[in-house]
Amino acid sequence: MKLRELYFYHSEFQTLNLKNNTALKSIAIYTNGETIDFSNHTLLEKLRIDGDCHVTNISNCTSLTDLCFYKNNKIVSTIDLRQMNALKNVTLFECWSLTSINLSGSQHLDSLSFRSWGDNEVDIDISYCNHLRSLTLDVSGCTSLTTLTCYNNEIKELDVHSCVALNELYCYSNSNLATLILNKNHQISKLFYDDHTQIIQKE
Repeated sequence: MKLRELYFYHSEFQTLNLKNNTALKSIAIYTNGETIDFSNHTLLEKLRIDGDCHVTNISNCTSLTDLCFYKNNKIVSTIDLRQMNALKNVTLFECWSLTSINLSGSQHLDSLSFRSWGDNEVDIDISYCNHLRSLTLDVSGCTSLTTLTCYNNEIKELDVHSCVALNELYCYSNSNLATLILNKNHQISKLFYDDHTQIIQKE
């Protein structure tokens, strides 16, 4: 029998070996551990990691549509997901060591939610994600996001008023972006947006 779904809960482990479970389509792991290797999981569609785990070779999961990292402090500082073209929903919450996310060209990406409460400067590139309609950037107050690149998407509203460290914002070529919400005291030095986008400033 081939294992297709895995729900794993454990207090702590050193290594979780899933290399032989190549038929897995859905994995949810709620634990603190060391290393999880996804080298052989090209069929994996849904992945949630809740806890401090070091993840390797996630770019091999080329069928992945839903990705969630929650409260993971051992995640690599840079996540490059440009080759994962099947991605539709990405959630990254409280991954404090994360400094760079690249999802540019993810043609099927529909939703991105990002929250970081750490002190690291964070750059996000989601340019040319032509199906992106839902974007949530640190709704609780992002103090670490410095650069956001999100042109050529289908976003209707972009609210970055709580991103007080934001220095560069590129949100042009978004034909449906009606409203851009900025902090009244923003320090953005490079701001690029379309003429039809209305800017609202909030405290």
